[in-house]
Amino acid sequence: MLTDAQIERYSRQILLAEVGARGQRRLLDARVAITGSGSTAAAVGLLLGRAGVGTLDLGADVPALRELSPDCRVERGMAPAPDVRVDLTGAHRPTDERAPVVLGGLDGREAVVHALVGRPCPACLEGARPAVPDGLAAAEAAALGALVASETLRLLLVPPARGRTTILALDGGTLAARELPATRGCAACGGRR
Repeated sequence: MLTDAQIERYSRQILLAEVGARGQRRLLDARVAITGSGSTAAAVGLLLGRAGVGTLDLGADVPALRELSPDCRVERGMAPAPDVRVDLTGAHRPTDERAPVVLGGLDGREAVVHALVGRPCPACLEGARPAVPDGLAAAEAAALGALVASETLRLLLVPPARGRTTILALDGGTLAARELPATRGCAACGGRR
């Protein structure tokens, strides 16, 4: 049950059919782990925290976050079993957990975000994974952070059966998304997923 203060705080989101009161409760109960550094990781954390995600587990390199929802708790270090893991490092380390993973980075002038559910896993995409370069311009970091945060919220609110890749052309502003086909797996996820 949402409190009166939470209903007022998140009223714009609660009005959306995709969220509603149940979805907002899901967000408040959710735990998201974020690894990465710099302004992109901070943008993701800030947007998720303002949306009412209950707990953010931040890696040591994620800058301090300000102006979060009072319902959001920030913890340092990677707690086991998050609801979604966000990885902006470009070097995801396989784990045994089955939580969805959101990978984000730049490929030239395109912001690329992979929202992975089951197969393919992050290791399946090795060599085709975008990374967040050092010294990213503020506008690029904000655009990539918003795209990563929106995919994370989608996974928390309405978990899809399959993952997808979303690409935002930073020069032209076009957005395209395509569903990722399931793979047979790799050495990391082979018969485990």
